[in-house]
Amino acid sequence: MSTNTNSSNELNNKTKSIPLQKINKTINQNEIQNFDEINEEDLNLEEIEELTNQTNLDSIESIDFIEENSIQTQNSSFSQIFQGPKRNLLIAFFIIPIILLIATSVVAVNYGRKATNCSSQDSLNIALSSLSEYQIRSNLQLLSHDLFEGRAPGTRGEDLSANTIASLLSSWGYEPWGQSGNLSSTIPQNYKHFNQYFQSVALVGSTPEKISNLIFKNSKSETLNLTWLDSFIIRTDVLFGTLDGQLLERQTQAQEIIFVGYGINSSYWSWNDYKIDVTDKIIVSFVNEPPATSENPNLFEADTLTYFGRWTYKYEEARRKGARGIILIHTNSTAGYGWSVLRNSGGSESSSLENDEFSPILEMKSWINENAARQLAKLCGTTFEDWQSAAALSTFVPQKYSITIKINHSHRVRKYNGKNIAGLIRGKSDSHRDEVIVFTSHHDHLGIGQPDTTGDSIYNGAEDNASGTSLMLNVAFALSRLESNLKLERSILFLFVTAEEQGLLGSEYFCSKKPLIPINKIIANINVDGINLWGKIKSIVGVGSQRSTLVTYLKQVANEENLNVADEPNKAIGLFFRSDQFSFARAKIPALKVMTSNDYIDPIAAQKAKQSDSNYHQPSDQYDPQWVFDGAIQQARVALRLGYILSQDTTIYPTYTQGQDFP
Repeated sequence: MSTNTNSSNELNNKTKSIPLQKINKTINQNEIQNFDEINEEDLNLEEIEELTNQTNLDSIESIDFIEENSIQTQNSSFSQIFQGPKRNLLIAFFIIPIILLIATSVVAVNYGRKATNCSSQDSLNIALSSLSEYQIRSNLQLLSHDLFEGRAPGTRGEDLSANTIASLLSSWGYEPWGQSGNLSSTIPQNYKHFNQYFQSVALVGSTPEKISNLIFKNSKSETLNLTWLDSFIIRTDVLFGTLDGQLLERQTQAQEIIFVGYGINSSYWSWNDYKIDVTDKIIVSFVNEPPATSENPNLFEADTLTYFGRWTYKYEEARRKGARGIILIHTNSTAGYGWSVLRNSGGSESSSLENDEFSPILEMKSWINENAARQLAKLCGTTFEDWQSAAALSTFVPQKYSITIKINHSHRVRKYNGKNIAGLIRGKSDSHRDEVIVFTSHHDHLGIGQPDTTGDSIYNGAEDNASGTSLMLNVAFALSRLESNLKLERSILFLFVTAEEQGLLGSEYFCSKKPLIPINKIIANINVDGINLWGKIKSIVGVGSQRSTLVTYLKQVANEENLNVADEPNKAIGLFFRSDQFSFARAKIPALKVMTSNDYIDPIAAQKAKQSDSNYHQPSDQYDPQWVFDGAIQQARVALRLGYILSQDTTIYPTYTQGQDFP
């Protein structure tokens, strides 16, 4: 297979030979919508094969990659798709959409490049007009197809998704930036292989294999016997240096447990739930934060969750305090999602960055549901409500209970690499080319896991986050049209990150382990995680924008779109800390997530959006042909305008407001 696509001219020559109208007619004339129901007689396969042969498809690396990695899973066998006549079906319904996107993108890029004398406003309008509901829908449907197996990091599904994204970035003229480069130079890096777009993220995962019941017993020999997944889930830290494939066998036993309230230690908020030593102890903690009071109405930012309320913080603080294990108490209101989310993922792989040296390790990282927590409180001689009342006070002192705990649990280790995908448009300013605006969206999801009641075990992640990836791809396409006729002053990096679902690991790796851009040269981060699939809105939301001066520019671009800027919805669930913009914030880079508000113009749209919440981290998060994308276009236009103004106005240097520091 040849990979000598060294210039956009060569790509143009290939795509010019594609008879687009004939292919469109051949595919669309039968109005086939369900891939699984396609019969060979539905298509003129000889004509399609003849047309595709004319395009020299074998020169496109993604096709060879797919053929070399024919997918077979426990639920379905895709391998036959790649053999004989079925290969033609794959070409018609999987490869051709990619070729069409690339071809139409090149045509549009060339059209934009003819306007070499256009003004800045004209150029912006060209980019805005390039935003396409069709492109967003097509990529969303593709990335969330069963063929991608849920896009879990380190799997064939992720490889498919990464190659698809890289192929599009390369076709639009983005420089490969997976291994970084020299931003001070005016000479772009040559594209030779998809791998140049990939930043390899070293990860270590552990999958529960044998989990016994979790047994508590008090001094009266009264016991609480909890069943895995139904009442609790359990993970373990993996010690640095553990071998790939190794089985970690843990026997966790203790003679007491310590209730530590909300498990928070913050000098900023004058709060310490660790007033006693918990070294080598098993601790129990609520998630979320103590509620505000009349005496302190802004405690932990009142109804807005801070990072101290996130489960990731609870683990981090427990390690810092030397605890051997932690049990988090789940409630729907404090977690922001139901127990089913934890149950469905509890048997799947959990990952961390491979070079994270946990010392000491948390031997036991567990969650119990509210019913189990109520029974545990009773076993301790108290009540769930008493725990809540005590934990709400700054004078709270951790409570020891003579409760024994016992569980045997084993976990299989897998060492693997996830893929961040990075493409760059180099700025034209000699003095500001090395300053970069970073657009992000995570392309991973949960892969194959626990089957639902229908037997479906592929977690397609259509809304979360094939949708955000597809929107950002469309923004990337639109901004690529500015490159020749009016380059931006600053550079722009599109970064599609891996392992967000595992705890923002791909973006953490980029920001704190191996930045592809010097951190002090990143001006801002614009993130999208989920898009509006229900209809037009009156307001846009910049999650986290109020924490920095980015809010000023968000209001400016929203006004240009005749939109208001609304407050973050449901502040109690802490959206700012639950997606990749937070990794940038921890690196002190002003960051926000662009999303739409709930003030839909059509009230029915609001109802549909609410109903979709039940699909969160479920196999039912699948592509829906009834989705509409006019609200997503509003979201994309705001993201594009914001990136544009930050790239063009080199006097803008956003900063965080006072007190915005994250542990």
